[in-house]
Amino acid sequence: MARQLDSKDAHMTISVINILRRILECGMKMYGDKKASNLFAHALISNGGVTKLEKLEEETNNDLIYKACLSLLESFYELEIS
Repeated sequence: MARQLDSKDAHMTISVINILRRILECGMKMYGDKKASNLFAHALISNGGVTKLEKLEEETNNDLIYKACLSLLESFYELEIS
């Protein structure tokens, strides 16, 4: 799924981000509300998905993609503020 974040099609990218959000929400329901216990969130980290989301957020010119990435990252991950 994370590989689809490399799509040049903005609609595809936003759809993938929305699907990832739904998967992570299921993880919250299954494993509890604590971010640290969401196995789906850990899987997205380990397969490089979070890194791709962060890169996409930084590099996109599309406001909808930027907002979708930021919202997902803020909702499910501890952000490092530099």
